Amino acid sequence: MKFTIRLPHELIVLVALSIVVVITARVWQAPPLRITLGLLYVLFLPGYALVAALFPGRHDLQGIRRLTLSLVSSLATVSLLTLALNWMPWGVRLDPILASVTSFIVVTCGVAWYRRSRLPLEERFLPRLEVRLPSWSNRSLFDRSLSAGLILSIILGTSTVVYFVLRPKVSERYTEFYVLGADGLLAGYPEEAVAGEPITLVLGIVNGEHDHVHYRVERDISGRERAEIARIELADGQQWEEPLTFSMSLPEGGGDACYLEKLSFLLYKDDQTEPYRTVYLEVALLPDEAPTVSPTPTPQPSPTAAPGQSLSPSPTGTPTPSPTATPAFEPTRGLTASEIHIVQRGETLSAISRQYGVSLDALIRANALSDPDLLDVGQEILIPPSNDT
Repeated sequence: MKFTIRLPHELIVLVALSIVVVITARVWQAPPLRITLGLLYVLFLPGYALVAALFPGRHDLQGIRRLTLSLVSSLATVSLLTLALNWMPWGVRLDPILASVTSFIVVTCGVAWYRRSRLPLEERFLPRLEVRLPSWSNRSLFDRSLSAGLILSIILGTSTVVYFVLRPKVSERYTEFYVLGADGLLAGYPEEAVAGEPITLVLGIVNGEHDHVHYRVERDISGRERAEIARIELADGQQWEEPLTFSMSLPEGGGDACYLEKLSFLLYKDDQTEPYRTVYLEVALLPDEAPTVSPTPTPQPSPTAAPGQSLSPSPTGTPTPSPTATPAFEPTRGLTASEIHIVQRGETLSAISRQYGVSLDALIRANALSDPDLLDVGQEILIPPSNDT
């Protein structure tokens, strides 16, 4: 069985398709339609219009040669137009390319219509498509099965391609979890904190999971103190950002030492038991007060007599003062002589300077420190007098 499909107005169809391509590229940006028409617009339409203008006669070119020449001419035409735009003020951008290629198609289709109109009707080129259906009655069972399998494979392959093209693409799932300074910037994070005094930070969450998610936020201080601070429910693409004010306490039995604490914020998603995201800061935690140890006299032992002996009177002379305990540190009183401080775990040079009431620059000069941020446990630090600051 044979069918013949004639297309007498294909030049009008070419112009209409060019206009549709411009609309889909600039106004109605439907991805599947845009890709299909874009390929046709670049790979076929300009070349077909040019070949139609150059060969308007029915017998000028055979069908397969006309099709091949249309594809080759399209690539050459678009390349030359793009090269010409590169030397023009408009440059190689979407709008100039659409305008130049569409104008070329419209002009060449007009030339092709004019040249065809000057030929007799029976000599004009009119595209037609002949379809021959196989005669199933004259085929064997094997040929019928093979043909049916081929047709089914074509249908399944086409359906699969259409499904993946039309299916919305889901990007990577993620959750953005961040900590900002008190001013809401990526700066101003506290490096030191005094026990019991408030600290302000800004926590933020952005849901990019493509789903509705319940979040839970916990705060952890060096693994010894954990507390839940927020429960948030966010839709896809929604953002949550709130300031958080809290205080930190010294470890039990910490005394007056300075500790380097790891302040962590843990984010849990839905009912998960393991943290989904974690951010942390390292903060030097100082005691709320620096107590002064008052000197106390050490009592002298009273002399006792051995059996059979009598006590001799003590010789007269200048009384010897009893030894007194030396103050550990006095942060608010000026020093009059240099002292030695032994670095403990977690202490920083700025904390030591605050403890003894001595400036940080004076400590650096007195100890000739090249890197004031690098202290070793047990290192001896010379504390200069306060009048050296």
